[in-house]
Amino acid sequence: SSQWTTSGTSIYYNGGNVGIGTATPTQKLDIRGNIYISGSSTFDGQVTISKSSTASPDTGHLYCYNPTNSSGQHAIACVRVAGSSGGNAYYSMDIASEYGWSMGLQNSDNCFYIRRSWNFSTNDALKIDTSANVTISGNVYNNGGTYYTHGKDTLQRDSGSGWTRFYGDTNGVALFN
Repeated sequence: SSQWTTSGTSIYYNGGNVGIGTATPTQKLDIRGNIYISGSSTFDGQVTISKSSTASPDTGHLYCYNPTNSSGQHAIACVRVAGSSGGNAYYSMDIASEYGWSMGLQNSDNCFYIRRSWNFSTNDALKIDTSANVTISGNVYNNGGTYYTHGKDTLQRDSGSGWTRFYGDTNGVALFN
């Protein structure tokens, strides 16, 4: 008797794990080797890509590659929610038990954020709103000097011998020492 059950044009197996390229499968479907998928695939749950590698970004990582080398042919990684009632669309990066960062779109205001948390909670480091206005939390460093915002339209720089202040107005920028 077969372990497989036939139902119309389908076959199925409910009794354990299935291995392709392995005699000792450890999951419901355990494939050891390359897989070619043509068309769309849907995963309902977590997808884990696990392999240690320092040699190449295309080994053991999520890798989007378009081999055509033609104008207008892109490699796109997309993170999307279904609409304005959904959650946020973001990427999360963290070092286990250490620290994390996240970046993405917040659904409630359609702004792009980089945040000092792996789960896209608060702790904004950078925000770009839909009018391309940028808000930075913390200092900005350039050539050894420290720049920081003070108020809506002021940029201050520590030149080593004191602060230089730039005040913006509708006629341009006026410089004050």
